[in-house]
Amino acid sequence: MGSNTRLRRRVPRRIMIGMAPIIMAAVAGAATIAFSGTPNASALPGVKHDLTGALPSQAAGTASCRSYISKFSSDNRLPDRWLTNTPFLSSLAASQGNQWVSPRLKFSSLGMTMAGVDGAYEFTGIQSKRACRGPFTFTTSVKGTKSNGNAFWVELVSGDTSQVISVRGNLNPSNTPYYGIWVNWTGQPGGPPSYGDDLVSKPSTGVVYTIAITVSESGHASVRVSDLHGKLGVTSGLPVGTDQLYQVLGQYEGAAHTVGPNVAVWRTAGLSS
Repeated sequence: MGSNTRLRRRVPRRIMIGMAPIIMAAVAGAATIAFSGTPNASALPGVKHDLTGALPSQAAGTASCRSYISKFSSDNRLPDRWLTNTPFLSSLAASQGNQWVSPRLKFSSLGMTMAGVDGAYEFTGIQSKRACRGPFTFTTSVKGTKSNGNAFWVELVSGDTSQVISVRGNLNPSNTPYYGIWVNWTGQPGGPPSYGDDLVSKPSTGVVYTIAITVSESGHASVRVSDLHGKLGVTSGLPVGTDQLYQVLGQYEGAAHTVGPNVAVWRTAGLSS
């Protein structure tokens, strides 16, 4: 695929994010427990069902997070710095008008394969244990292999979901006008998650995309999307906010024109500060 220059186009909002409260599970002293309505731990080897640490770093003060890198291709389970099936993720899905579904994760030398979203208005993913305040850069590499909706979704979001910047990849041309790799943010007209800016207008399955989101100390963000051939799209000066932000890797499907499985392979994810 050739490089696509940045294309800005706006489309009507598909779903509304409300300011839904975070649903916390106050379970003192427990480490991990099974999430109600989801497969048990034995059904998802290596996947943590943690309800006690949904918002573990909100008391971390103003300190930035330490740099880290998760190389999913060298893991055989979800790394300890990541969680899934938390109340926070369930609440995040609800705030976007979606239903939470448990992810189907598989680890291999290719990376972490994520599936689970097979129908309309479904969301799945993993979240970081710690929330981080800028300045930092979060970078991840991902390849969508099946896309009926948004095969991948990268989001930095505050604990109350009011401050957010996200990049989503709808790789199916049949989903026009939702087709593309889009970025949206807290301060855009109409608010998230209207689709905002289309950074890559003609993305494809089978291509590894590297997404880098930089958040400044003042709460402004820039986004860069590239492939193996170089930069495809970039935007900057996006007002996100100064709250601590969780890192979320996921997928979702709204009112897509095609409904069916979504699959992505995540290679790496890391933060530098």
